[in-house]
Amino acid sequence: YKVGDYYPDPNAVYENGILKSGTAAIGVVFWLDNHVIGDHPYSKIGEHGKIVGLYEQEPSNWNETWANNYGTTYNAGTGWHMPIVTEINYLYCSYNGMEYEVWNDNKPTNLAKNHSNRAWFRSKLTNAGGNSITDSWYWIAPNMFGNSRSLHFNSGNIRIAGGILQTYKSRAIKPF
Repeated sequence: YKVGDYYPDPNAVYENGILKSGTAAIGVVFWLDNHVIGDHPYSKIGEHGKIVGLYEQEPSNWNETWANNYGTTYNAGTGWHMPIVTEINYLYCSYNGMEYEVWNDNKPTNLAKNHSNRAWFRSKLTNAGGNSITDSWYWIAPNMFGNSRSLHFNSGNIRIAGGILQTYKSRAIKPF
């Protein structure tokens, strides 16, 4: 798999939101472990990593139950959850066409974003019939102290949300 591949079928072909060949996607690859080729996230390949779900809940109060039930709701299998801070960092980097290793103290050290990569990543989700990621606040799973946090997909800022009753978007992720 490469960043941006459809999961489970990296060779699935969509045209105008209609599956033309292959298996229907349940998510889009945004992070890979055991990178074997390439210097840029989009040229690295691997067998295992993380996918982001095609759909999001927007806007919502904190809703871990929604993420845990994502697979049942969207016929996408089990194992979905709210992203922890490192997972949402990687999603942010893939969304912005940034290298994975740019994070320092929960904020990217290089804020140079590639907006054409945003359009490309958004199209991967929408071509498969999902919702686009937007430049909004997204929930992050609480840390070990129970603090609710969120990440803004334009600025890259992470903040303590001040409580789970804030209305931010939720995006489920899953390892493969």
